[in-house]
Amino acid sequence: MLSQIDQNDLVLALFATVGSATPWALFIDRLRARTRADRVHLWAGSHERAVSRHFLLDAADQAEELRQAEALWVEGLAGQGLRPHRVYALDELEAHVPPHAARIGDARLVQVRTAGDGPLWLALIHERAQFDAADGALLTALIPAIQLAAANHAHAALLTLRMAAAEDALTRLGIGQSVQDINGRVLASDPFWQEAMRSGDIPQRAMLRSMPNNPGASIASIRRERTLFPESAAPVIALSLGLSPREAQLAAHLATGIGLNDAAAAMGLTRETARNYSKRIFLKANVSGQPDLVRRVLSGLAPLMGESPA
Repeated sequence: MLSQIDQNDLVLALFATVGSATPWALFIDRLRARTRADRVHLWAGSHERAVSRHFLLDAADQAEELRQAEALWVEGLAGQGLRPHRVYALDELEAHVPPHAARIGDARLVQVRTAGDGPLWLALIHERAQFDAADGALLTALIPAIQLAAANHAHAALLTLRMAAAEDALTRLGIGQSVQDINGRVLASDPFWQEAMRSGDIPQRAMLRSMPNNPGASIASIRRERTLFPESAAPVIALSLGLSPREAQLAAHLATGIGLNDAAAAMGLTRETARNYSKRIFLKANVSGQPDLVRRVLSGLAPLMGESPA
């Protein structure tokens, strides 16, 4: 059972950093201090995603070499039938001693099942000192909290990923947004909105609309003219409109709003060749002319390709 001190120092550390860039770091540092371990490692799925803290090491390059060696060792134990949620001591793992065993005086290892893409492996390592029964009991008592924290971290990471994808798509479409309260105070905003506010370059007047299921807040949106990048948009246009690569390149240039002659010059085509291409483009895309083609292209996925607008 966890003491009040352990709950305050360790359990709270598991949840205090949810959504941060280093969600496990505070917990690992405090666990190392609590158990007096020389090193604490936490692996999520594989050693490439390890979070570790190293102490009493000679140099940073040695720390990285040691982390990789111990991570590979623990990863190798995954197929050895070790029981989840059972804390193993080093002497129980004699058949699987790592190649750098001389650097390990004692160790405690536990596999924690999670709802994510694999178990968590938590290892405490001493170079000289010995762990005691209380350290193993502490790890056992922490397992439920670690499981819940892992679920929270995974959910926060997924939300962050979804938010980044949505913000990137909106930025590429020239859209910035903020969430505001009933007094117009900005509660949250994306990078596009923030940059526009800092520069004073408001593309269009911000439009407000109420947030679903939250009458006390509104979404404010601003819009810049969409930027199309012909080189990266052409393959998308070819796929969506059934055009050849060269036809798609010309369609991409035309969709930026330039005339046929300028598009031909940009591609090194004669005006007659560009005119023939454009006729085939309009026929295949089932559009009546360049304005209709621009509408078709800009309403598809092509504006999402390439670099984000400045």
